[in-house]
Amino acid sequence: MLTCMQASAVNKIYHAGSVAGRLLRKTKPRGTMAVYHDEVEIEDFEYDEEDEMYYYPCPCGDRFQVSREELEAGEEVATCPSCSLIVKVIYDPETFQARQDEVEVGSSKGGSSKEKEVSSE
Repeated sequence: MLTCMQASAVNKIYHAGSVAGRLLRKTKPRGTMAVYHDEVEIEDFEYDEEDEMYYYPCPCGDRFQVSREELEAGEEVATCPSCSLIVKVIYDPETFQARQDEVEVGSSKGGSSKEKEVSSE
């Protein structure tokens, strides 16, 4: 059984934006429940194309973050690297993957998906 201090340390690692935190979340035992600070639609996140990361403001002043790769793998939790808060990302993984495929096809043809939408109107 964990002491209170050990449990607190594990909780901080679990919710941290670190690699260890992400690995711990992926290997959590079945039946473990997370307490989300909020539920946020993927459309409300800001996407950084260079980092391939989605960001959303955290009340602590930092930002929740989740990578495109994690979302493609079905991850639905964005973490804040500065505090223990997490948010649930609301999105449809199949629709998300289809949109990512469209963007990749559009960029490989030399145009962005936004340019396609404008030119088709």
